[in-house]
Amino acid sequence: MPPGISFVREIAEGGNGLVIEGFDEKSQRKVALKFLKEADKVQLTRFEREAKVLAQLRHPNVVQFFDFIFIEEHAVLVFELVEGEDLDAYLAREGPMANKILRQMGAQLLGALAAAHDLGVVHRDLKPANILLSKDGSLKLSDFGIAACCDFEGKLTKTGLVLGTPHY
Repeated sequence: MPPGISFVREIAEGGNGLVIEGFDEKSQRKVALKFLKEADKVQLTRFEREAKVLAQLRHPNVVQFFDFIFIEEHAVLVFELVEGEDLDAYLAREGPMANKILRQMGAQLLGALAAAHDLGVVHRDLKPANILLSKDGSLKLSDFGIAACCDFEGKLTKTGLVLGTPHY
C-alpha cells in the first residue's frame, strides 16, 4: 500500500477488479480501493474513464469518488466506503421489499441515474450488486466501469460485446 493508506480487508471481487477496504491516514477516513485486475490498454482506458466520470458526478446517491492512483503499477480508484451491503445480499436475506421501502429506494436510485444522465452518462450495468445500501438506509449507486459517456471520445464497447459481471 502507498504511504498513508493501510489495508483493512477485502470487500468484494468483480469481473474487472478487486475492492479492498482501506484507511487513509491523511484524511482520517475509511475508503474503498478498487484495483484493476488486468492492465491491458482497453481495460486501463475504461478504468480511467470511470475515474473521469465519477470525478464530475456529485450526487448523494452515487458513491463518492476521491482519487485515481497507482499502487505497485496497479491502477486504483479510491472511493468513499459505504458500510452496509449491496442490494443483492439484502434481497437474498430479506426477500421482496415492502412497497414503502421500494418507493424510497426507487426514488433514490432514479435521482442518481438522473444526475448521471444530466452529464451524458448511461450506467449500463444496473443490477442489485451495484446498488449499495448503507447502514443509515440510504442507497448509493456504484460501478460505472462500462458506462456509456457522450462527452468522452472513443468507443470502448461495440454491439454484440457483453461486459460487466453476469447476475443470474
